[in-house]
Amino acid sequence: KPASAMLRSLVGSEMCIRDRDSIIIVAGYVGGMPENQTIDNIDIDEWHRTLNINTIGPLLVAKAFKENLSSSGNGNFMILSSQLAASTWPMGGMYVYSTTKAAVSKVGQILALDWAQEPIIVSIMHPGWVQTDMGGPAAEITAEESASGIRKVISGLKKEDSVKESKIKEDEILSLIDERLVAKKEKNYAKADEIRNLLKEKGIELIDQSKEITTWIKV
Repeated sequence: KPASAMLRSLVGSEMCIRDRDSIIIVAGYVGGMPENQTIDNIDIDEWHRTLNINTIGPLLVAKAFKENLSSSGNGNFMILSSQLAASTWPMGGMYVYSTTKAAVSKVGQILALDWAQEPIIVSIMHPGWVQTDMGGPAAEITAEESASGIRKVISGLKKEDSVKESKIKEDEILSLIDERLVAKKEKNYAKADEIRNLLKEKGIELIDQSKEITTWIKV
């Protein structure tokens, strides 16, 4: 399945075989069909199950592998979250998935604080709208393209990139990304670089998945 292809692209890569200091949490259990994630029709048992997988599970993985990551001297612990976890997400419903992904984003932020003195980089990344069973065939990028972008980001992270409070609202990020895409189409690369640097100063690292698609990570 496409999601499995994304996982294979991550864990089967040369980087992950060679460097055993990186862990990427890809848990993304949806928690039921959208019609079963409304305020009038919610499955509490499914919510608990999804919380265990999407939120508690990543924390237990972090606990289990902390010593390995720390002893490497340059550990990376990345959590793949979702745009549905953002406070600015404009659509309702999906209570189960959205809340458990928002919660795991907070887990990542707390880990970064708790591990501030450890040689471990903690990051949270939205992998893009990916062509998986959940994203559907109309999604913007393939699983392989998403995995490639994730590998590119994690290989370039530094300790100072560990999760910290974003200094910019998500609608501003989207607006600046659109402005940068226009600048790139007009071959105004100086303007495009200026926008990238501005966002980085505010705690946002851009990932160019293609000429038309840019996603981001809070750093």
